[in-house]
Amino acid sequence: RVNQTTVKVVGTIEDINKEMGNVLESFKHITERIEKMNQGIENMTASAQEQSASAQEMSSAMQKVENSIKSIMENLHKNYNSIKELQGDSNKIRENSKNLHEISQNLISQISTFNF
Repeated sequence: RVNQTTVKVVGTIEDINKEMGNVLESFKHITERIEKMNQGIENMTASAQEQSASAQEMSSAMQKVENSIKSIMENLHKNYNSIKELQGDSNKIRENSKNLHEISQNLISQISTFNF
């Protein structure tokens, strides 16, 4: 009877050892999968950081474009105002020229009354 019990105990221990081997193999596979997941997460993190840097560069470039457009608009506004001033000056010169022409016509008319 002791012999049978010993055989059973040895058999149980062998079964436990086999199961432990299976458990260890399962843990090994789980560990490998976790390592792969960690690598994937690290890759995603690196990609996210690169995308963030790209987004910041794009934002900076867009800010520069916006500033350039504002500067161009300010210069256009200044030029428009200058053109308006020149147009006003041109109208005054034209009016003065017209007046001088009338004066010269009157002067010619008056001089012609004196026959030399």
